[in-house]
Amino acid sequence: MASRLSREAQLVSQLTALKSELATTKEQAASIAEKYQLASVELEKRQGEASTRGDETQRTRMAIQRKTELLSQQKAKVSSLQQELEQASKKLERLTTAEKQTAVLQQKAKEHTQQLLQARQCYEQCHNDNIQLSLHLEKTKTRHASIVTRLKAARAESANLRTELKNSVKVGTKGANSSDNQVEMNVSVASLAEETRALKRRVLQKQDVIVSYKAKLTEYEAQLERQRETMVKLARTNRELQQGQRQRQQQEQEYISSVHAKLETQLGAKQEQLDGLRASVYDSFEAFVYCQPPSLTKTSSSSDGLLDSPLTEDKDDKLFAIRRWTDFSVNDLEELRLTRDPLRPQENEHGRLRRKIAGTALQEVERALEANPEDCRAEICELLQCLYK
Repeated sequence: MASRLSREAQLVSQLTALKSELATTKEQAASIAEKYQLASVELEKRQGEASTRGDETQRTRMAIQRKTELLSQQKAKVSSLQQELEQASKKLERLTTAEKQTAVLQQKAKEHTQQLLQARQCYEQCHNDNIQLSLHLEKTKTRHASIVTRLKAARAESANLRTELKNSVKVGTKGANSSDNQVEMNVSVASLAEETRALKRRVLQKQDVIVSYKAKLTEYEAQLERQRETMVKLARTNRELQQGQRQRQQQEQEYISSVHAKLETQLGAKQEQLDGLRASVYDSFEAFVYCQPPSLTKTSSSSDGLLDSPLTEDKDDKLFAIRRWTDFSVNDLEELRLTRDPLRPQENEHGRLRRKIAGTALQEVERALEANPEDCRAEICELLQCLYK
């Protein structure tokens, strides 16, 4: 009976111990379940953040790819505009050549004008010579008329003398004095006939000279007429060439002005797009490096599994809002965070180093965007590696 009682007492003590152990186990299970629930919530949160970061990274890569394609398209457009500019330069060179040809034609026109002036001078000289010859001809005609008059008078006198001679022969009463008068009369008639023949020869010579001068005058007039026709044709051709040259120059200037205006407009638009692209890329990466909420920038330790304090997250969200809507620098925000955060007096050394490396990479991206935006893939990839290590 005593052994039975002692056994029951042992069983009761064992039952009490088991009950206390069961209560302890239940408490531990409850705490473990609570920790598991908190860990699950944290894991879901981290997974959501990871998926969000992955989506943002994918969107960033797609945006970078789109911007790269846009840059390639802009390069193609710029090359086409350069080709158009080269074509316009070639047309301008052709216009310069046409201007040179016009200058040569103008020089030829000046030479033809000088020739025309010389022909006019020759014509005036021929006209003056013709006037002098006409005057000389009038004088010669006057002399010829006087000589003819004298010849007629001599002939009449000779006829009278012959009549008288015949009458004297019929009478037959003449002496030595009449024979001497007959000899003198014959001598005077012979001299007058010789002078008449000389005057006729001179008149014929003057007529030949006048005919030759008239032929030269006709030739000069024909040459002058040809020169006038040539000058009229040259003047008409020159006016047509100058008019065509002015029209071509005006058309080329209008085309070049329109091309320049179009190029300036397109280049201005492309420059604005390029500046906007640079600013967008830099602002996006700056937001990833400096302007993220602390819940996206800090990493949780896998060893302790502790959650961030809600008070700290609220303060970090406020600092993030201050960074977005004010002009505070990163250093100002760090000092404000250290002064207002009693739970985190100093930042982790690994986080500082990571932030410093990301800032250096961001500066490299900024320099690459300013210097050579057409090829800054290496700097962007390096910054992405720094952000997602």
